[in-house]
Amino acid sequence: MQKGFTLVEVLTVGLVLAVLAAVAVPSFRQTIANRELNDAARQLTGDLRYLQQLSLNAPAGTLYTISFRNASPYGYYVVANVSASSKTMQTVSFPTSVALTAPPSIVHFNSRGVPDSGYQITLKSNVTQRFKYIYVEGAIGRVRISDVSSN
Repeated sequence: MQKGFTLVEVLTVGLVLAVLAAVAVPSFRQTIANRELNDAARQLTGDLRYLQQLSLNAPAGTLYTISFRNASPYGYYVVANVSASSKTMQTVSFPTSVALTAPPSIVHFNSRGVPDSGYQITLKSNVTQRFKYIYVEGAIGRVRISDVSSN
């Protein structure tokens, strides 16, 4: 009695594994890209809400803003402007698979937690071509994420 596998059996198993890998890898890349897009949208939304809370509790003369980087690497800065000086509180860079599409230059809230106007911030996945829209509503300051554009 022989122990081990024949060459044909080993090649057959190798071929089956190669086919399974070829099917799974593109799906896995899309799953990762979708996750990165969702994470970037949630991070930005959370930071906008944090900025809103900071603005509500800010002493007179302090203005908190988010300034966007509209070039690769895409991202934004959370900045505290106190009197004549400004201090970067946080720098966020998105994954390379996520791009900003025509964001406003800055977003800030007044002392009541309301922005000067409404904003739409669009994030796009370079891999799956999906979009996430972050809305900051001008009248009430509501911040939300949507898969659907308001345009």
